[in-house]
Amino acid sequence: MLRLENLYVRGKDTSYIVKGIHIHVKPGEIHALLGPNGSGKTTLLNALAGHPNYLMEGTALFNGKVLSKLTPEKRFKEGLMLLFQQPPSIEGLRLYDFLKMVWLTQKELDDDIKNIRLFNNDLKKALGSVGVKEDLIYRSFNDKFSGGEKKRIELLQLELFKPKLALIDEVDAGLDVQALELLKSRLKEHVKAGNSALLVTHNFDVLNHVKPSRVYIMLSGKIIETGDLEVVKRAHRAWND
Repeated sequence: MLRLENLYVRGKDTSYIVKGIHIHVKPGEIHALLGPNGSGKTTLLNALAGHPNYLMEGTALFNGKVLSKLTPEKRFKEGLMLLFQQPPSIEGLRLYDFLKMVWLTQKELDDDIKNIRLFNNDLKKALGSVGVKEDLIYRSFNDKFSGGEKKRIELLQLELFKPKLALIDEVDAGLDVQALELLKSRLKEHVKAGNSALLVTHNFDVLNHVKPSRVYIMLSGKIIETGDLEVVKRAHRAWND
């Protein structure tokens, strides 16, 4: 599903931040990126999603298509979606209207009564699955939301849009125990459906629960070690010493 080979990422006016990494993600797999802050994890996810401030060099294929040739909108329609570490707020844009617009665009449907009913049904199911109160969706997008509410809205989008590959950037950070359990369960359901995730986290409990197929340790833009959960345990011990 995702094939990165000798991939470099740099900012438009900076030197390389990600340096020659290799990652292959198959359908139905969770891969985890670990490493200290500043190691390039967030830069990698932003570049894959199409952030205009980053340039990719090397091989980056999603379902056989060259990512650099796809706009961010086309990447999303192909099934690639980024869940933010720090979700943005947009005053004046109702969350409901945003979700409806994206849902219709994703499915290439018109804004007519029949399709709005289908959207409302999907939205109601998603709201129930992630425990988001309905009144939140009629407020401005993340405007004056708590940190926990913003993260639940990210999970709502995961549930509603069902991307083939979710790029998850520390959505677990700042969540309470109940919300963490919700994240774990939704990730398991996500991959059961044949979808995949590239997960950035510092939460070892999350990794123990979802059991990633592959773990990568990043340092200074390079992947210095790969493996299974044993890599996580060694990293955990090293960072706690």
